[in-house]
Amino acid sequence: MEVRYTLQAVLRADDLVGLFASVGWSSANFPEELERAMRRSHRVVSAWAGTELIGLANTISDGCMAAYVPTWRCGPSGRGRALGAR
Repeated sequence: MEVRYTLQAVLRADDLVGLFASVGWSSANFPEELERAMRRSHRVVSAWAGTELIGLANTISDGCMAAYVPTWRCGPSGRGRALGAR
C-alpha cells in the first residue's frame, strides 16, 4: 500500500494511541496529552498507509533559528518502508 504524508498538527487521539502503543511508549496511556502535544508542535509530519497512522515526527521551534525533533516514531507496519528517507 502506498504511503501518504501529511503536515497536520490535529491528529485523532485513537490514531496517536495506536502508534505510540505499537512501539511500547507509555505515553499511549495519555491520549489527551498526546493530542495536545501535537497541536502545540511547530510542525507535525505524519505517514499513513490507508487510514492507519504508521509514522510521525514533530518539531518544537522558536520559529526563527532553532528546531528540535522530540518525537520520531515508526510503527511496526511502517518499518522497512524508508519513511525517514522521504
